[in-house]
Amino acid sequence: MNRRAFTLIELLVVIAVIAVLMSVLIPALKSAKEQAMFTVCRANLKSYGLAGSIYLAENDARFPNAQRWLYDIGGQAVVPCRWHDATSQADGSLWPYLGHMDVHMCPLFHVLSRSIGPDHLRHDQSIPIDPQFSYSMNAYLGSGNIGVVRKITEVKNTAAVLFFSEENCWTIPGVSSLPLNNNILWIQRTNPFNNIATYHRTKGSDLNSGVANVVFVDGHVDSALAEDSYEIAYPK
Repeated sequence: MNRRAFTLIELLVVIAVIAVLMSVLIPALKSAKEQAMFTVCRANLKSYGLAGSIYLAENDARFPNAQRWLYDIGGQAVVPCRWHDATSQADGSLWPYLGHMDVHMCPLFHVLSRSIGPDHLRHDQSIPIDPQFSYSMNAYLGSGNIGVVRKITEVKNTAAVLFFSEENCWTIPGVSSLPLNNNILWIQRTNPFNNIATYHRTKGSDLNSGVANVVFVDGHVDSALAEDSYEIAYPK
């Protein structure tokens, strides 16, 4: 039987076709993966909103203390490495409503923090980067040094005030001076302090150009820009 081998030109054509297909498929697969992580993160925050609603219903409509919702820290408000310290045990006021759910980590944050986390402000090199939590509570809610409103009945527009959001583990010049360090979001209009995350749906590789997933006091989840952080954080 006569068997005809591929010519060099035919092989080059096949290789070129494969290269074209790969150039089309790889970005599409990357986009699909990022969308899947985005969706998981939104579902996580939906669960956080639900836990917050149950807490409010069982605690006379009072918000948990933003400084103690995750850890009962006893006055030690800033613990820079706690979010990635697997030895720290969550024991805050909202934890009984959240502890049974595996909803504490945005998949994309988990990936990014592995490479960027070691550079975060005041990092203790003896504590491995093993991300545990990526969500923070709005510091203007609840009692404590920062809280502005203590009860949900004091919030006029529950659909416009964030309850929990993602937070970067790095700072942005002119926007934030402190990264994720205590799972509390204290966003100020004039003094850069904290900001909501910026790493979803970015423009190219610029991690400061994207959006954060946010769950509002009324329980709905949406995305928001860091530049809008104060507008959606301060109770109204």
